[in-house]
Amino acid sequence: MYTLPGFAFVVLLLTAASAAANGLALKKDVELAGSAAAGKAGPLFVTADRIESTAPNVIEASGRVEARQAGQNFFANWLRYDTTLSLVEARGQVRLEQAALLVTGDALKLNLNDYSGGLTQPVYRFPSQQGRGGADYIEFIDENHFKLQDATYTTCPTDNDDWFLKVSDLDIDRTRNVGTARHASLQFLGVPILYTPWADFPLNDARKTGVLAPTLGTTERSGLDILVPYYLNLAPNYDATLYPRLLSKRGVQLGGEFRYLLNDMHGENRLEYLPNDNEANRSRWSVALNNTYRLSANTQAGMLFNQVSDDDYFRDLSNLISITSLSHLNREAWVTTQHAAWNAELRAQSFQTLQDSTAIPIAEPYARLPQARLGMLQTFGRGLEFRLDSEATRFAHSDPAKTEGTRVLAYPTLRLPLSNSFGFLTPQVGWHSSYYALDDDTLTKQRITRNVPIFSLDSGVAFDRPFRFAGQDYEQTLEPRAYYVYAPYRDQDNIPV
Repeated sequence: MYTLPGFAFVVLLLTAASAAANGLALKKDVELAGSAAAGKAGPLFVTADRIESTAPNVIEASGRVEARQAGQNFFANWLRYDTTLSLVEARGQVRLEQAALLVTGDALKLNLNDYSGGLTQPVYRFPSQQGRGGADYIEFIDENHFKLQDATYTTCPTDNDDWFLKVSDLDIDRTRNVGTARHASLQFLGVPILYTPWADFPLNDARKTGVLAPTLGTTERSGLDILVPYYLNLAPNYDATLYPRLLSKRGVQLGGEFRYLLNDMHGENRLEYLPNDNEANRSRWSVALNNTYRLSANTQAGMLFNQVSDDDYFRDLSNLISITSLSHLNREAWVTTQHAAWNAELRAQSFQTLQDSTAIPIAEPYARLPQARLGMLQTFGRGLEFRLDSEATRFAHSDPAKTEGTRVLAYPTLRLPLSNSFGFLTPQVGWHSSYYALDDDTLTKQRITRNVPIFSLDSGVAFDRPFRFAGQDYEQTLEPRAYYVYAPYRDQDNIPV
């Protein structure tokens, strides 16, 4: 047996018997001291049933081999290490553990200076992500870069490989957090669904410009339907997606979505356009805008606008039941302000009603053009609360036969919450006042006022007692509650809304 002067690592000569007797074992921790710098292999600690020096600066270990170096662990049935070349060779149930990679295989060869080498029949996993798979061979380019041949890749849970990517060459670059696949097919339950000669994808949650997963289908209304989204990672706080879509019976539809998130505003806006629909003989489009703006610490403004070119747009061009069943598209703009003792809101709202020519006509909701709200909450001594809820709304309708008008509501209340350790009592008195101004000359009364005093009493008590059951301590509670409301009768036959 040779002596090894100038050894670049430390070898722990422990036989299986002595290790078992003393309870000694290596801690399987791949984050002992970070990763070793490329070109500067750190000390290697080895334990095995048998360790011997077979040549100058060469050792061989066999039987339950465990080797540890800063940033990674090795496990195998047999291991050979050449200190001159910093070359590790391992065979038999090989397992390599790193902070960002766990891989097993049959035979390993790895240079610890530049982390180049390879492993046959690897099965790999990324602990910090959900990606995993297998291959015929893995080639290590450097510490954060490797390539796999005839590989699979999936993010499905373990033992659930319903969806996976099968590729002839898979390049994993953890420095750029990008995976590149060549001659790849997306498979479901072993059946190829989609093929691409080239594709790349992020290895983490970071966004990346590129083609998203296409969708392929067919419908009776539109024929073959192919959608190929293209994502644009414009900046960390805004992005866009293009939606080119081929409908064999109708033509090519173009769509786009833009999202943004700024300090004082955020929004999502989407447009779709189908020029000269071959089935409908007209151009068709849809608009969906949703934006919110913060004007100050207490005040926000926003707008929501949805519109389509015709009543049948979603029925003809969407495959989702939740979309095709839409009957009203909301359009509104608002300004709200919140303060300690009061709040206010100004809103305008209308709808586009989508009729179905084969069904019963759908009633169009009234538009609120506009609606103003004012609320107040003030607390006085002994917990007495004054609250005011009020609003004024102008109701409008596109149907001239519908009665339009203005409604003003005011509901001030006084409330006194009383409570102690075993119950509570809350009396409240209020005055609900309504005023209607109707734009209908056929009505006997165009101005209607309604005033209703309202009294309520909310009360409750709490009973609890400890008891034991089946040797366990429990607490039983009983909390009866009584709530009484009184509002005198008022004739409301002439009030429309």
